[in-house]
Amino acid sequence: MALVLLALALAACSRATGDTASRLAGGLDAADVERKPWPERITPTNPWPAKVAGVGPRVTFTMAGTIAGGLGRTTVDVGPPPADRPTGGRALVLPGGERWYPQKPFRIEAEGDLPFVAVDAGAGFSFQATGRDVVVQAGFGALLAAAGGTFVAHGEFVREDGTRAADLSVPPGTSLADGSGGTGSDVVTGRVEPVDGTPVSASGDGEAAVAGAAVGDAEGHTWEALVTAVEAEQVTASATFDGVQWHVEATAEGARQLWVDGWPVADTLLHARSYSVEPGFFDRNRLLKVEWVNAGQATAQILEAEGSGPGALRVGFDLNKTLGHDAGLGVRRGDRVTNLRGGGDVDSNLPPGDRLNRELSYDAGQAATLVLRGNFPEVRVDLAVPGT
Repeated sequence: MALVLLALALAACSRATGDTASRLAGGLDAADVERKPWPERITPTNPWPAKVAGVGPRVTFTMAGTIAGGLGRTTVDVGPPPADRPTGGRALVLPGGERWYPQKPFRIEAEGDLPFVAVDAGAGFSFQATGRDVVVQAGFGALLAAAGGTFVAHGEFVREDGTRAADLSVPPGTSLADGSGGTGSDVVTGRVEPVDGTPVSASGDGEAAVAGAAVGDAEGHTWEALVTAVEAEQVTASATFDGVQWHVEATAEGARQLWVDGWPVADTLLHARSYSVEPGFFDRNRLLKVEWVNAGQATAQILEAEGSGPGALRVGFDLNKTLGHDAGLGVRRGDRVTNLRGGGDVDSNLPPGDRLNRELSYDAGQAATLVLRGNFPEVRVDLAVPGT
């Protein structure tokens, strides 16, 4: 029943946007999304399921996955060589130690599915597609394994002795080395040419987003939007290309957040406190600390920070300029700081259960209060400024 309602809502969304379908091939402007007001919100009290469905020119999956049959349509970019010499930068190191330096992106000649993988364990996974432009981050070793252990690379390569080649056989055991000769990162950027019906699948900790005509569903509520994203520890997502746009579905049993037109629509709860501690060996004055913890069931998004009191303008505090949850459109939401001096950026996102602790600069004896606003009841913290 829920899937039927989701399909009906998506159809209604397409009708409501009028000429959306005709605009998809030409792209969707971030300004279209930024004009959207903050929609109705929910407040989950337990782990909560969420779904996203949509059709549009842009899709992003930030978790591991594969593009079926995409390996042979992939061009790999390991980064350019230094301007002063061709035999620098990253190199393909054959099993015998022979090094070949790509001078430009090279195309893989192989059959198989294309895996896109993590930059590192903490950075998550990434897949982004805009119409016929598909960009992935992929492990070089994983590409070689997907090709059955060997492939031919078509591009432009230079060996250390100056020998050049347009085609390079890449055998089992080939690795990727950085410019200093070390192994460095195994991750490369790949561009894939999708064909009609190209299926993409992904799952894991991260986010799935679609821009165009989209619908989000959670806790008995449905939101129609230009952009929708679901964030969770376990997202299962799929996308299919029809030659012009992407058809996307994603589900999560324990969602962290549902983003609608760049807004968080699941509210949470922040607990905050401030305290001061004795100075360290290199410090002259007591240290001022502020800490808050996300005590709810959804990712917190701080949209605004405000200072009050005579010492507020001497308190160093700023928010990072968060972008995301928008399938790569570049939508900005919030990140406003008023009546504070500015300083090191504080991450404005906080998953459920996480806490953040920061040191703030201050003027001794000048009282100040920090006010945080976002998808949670307003939080006011009387800062423990030494001397007040």
